[in-house]
Amino acid sequence: MCGRFANDAPRWRYPGPSQAVGLTGDLTFAPSGRYRSSVPADTPEAPAFRGLHMPLPGQVRMTGMTRTANGELTVDGWEVRIELWPMWLRLAEESAASSSAARFTNPGPDDRKRFDADLVDELRHAMTAISAAAFTLEAFTASLLDTEPAVRPPEPRKDQRTPQHKKVAEAWGRAFQLSSADLCAARTDLKQIFHLRNQAVHVKSEFVTPGMNDYFQVALHPLFLWFSHGNATATVQRTRNLLTQAIRTPRERHESIVRWASAQLPLLQP
Repeated sequence: MCGRFANDAPRWRYPGPSQAVGLTGDLTFAPSGRYRSSVPADTPEAPAFRGLHMPLPGQVRMTGMTRTANGELTVDGWEVRIELWPMWLRLAEESAASSSAARFTNPGPDDRKRFDADLVDELRHAMTAISAAAFTLEAFTASLLDTEPAVRPPEPRKDQRTPQHKKVAEAWGRAFQLSSADLCAARTDLKQIFHLRNQAVHVKSEFVTPGMNDYFQVALHPLFLWFSHGNATATVQRTRNLLTQAIRTPRERHESIVRWASAQLPLLQP
């Protein structure tokens, strides 16, 4: 059955344009043909289009307008864009808190069953928190580059590969009025955050020397030391600090970034 579904197997459903937008709307407009439901209009279950809904912060723009024969203007289509970085930041903060809870409710090695379970919980939540923090920075930078492509770093040669933390740092240096010391500190933090993220995403299955967990005085695989509640908490706090510093210092020559940064600042609120 490789490459084929069994007859009774569930199918993945990918949203078309009419499904990609919500059906409870902040905006209402007469949908063009591309937004119409595939269900025939005369069937009892035909859904009524109820407008465009934006459950996450973002922007909406028209792709064109047409004047009808009787002089009315109709919208040809819409495009939407959402800001995902606040959602990733909330997930990072929630996961860091869960990692800390797992650490401080852990009874220690004397209760082997709970000890092991809480160690794994601390690792799992810390790994999620650190990865989500890196995803926050990537999504934030992607939104920045879409807003003002002029700050996009030049593409490297085909035989070169620029690490992600350097791409982010270079874009930020072009977009935000950071001092040399602040930009240097940001580069250091970004490098550490993405290094830890890569340890989670690009896992190697190989023999390694264990490290000492000083809190419980046991030797563990290094993953349990890298993805600890302490590293998760520090990573998430550094991420929030980086975002706050960047949003508050847009370069004034980029008016689009100044407007964008003003809209992003409220999204940092817990």
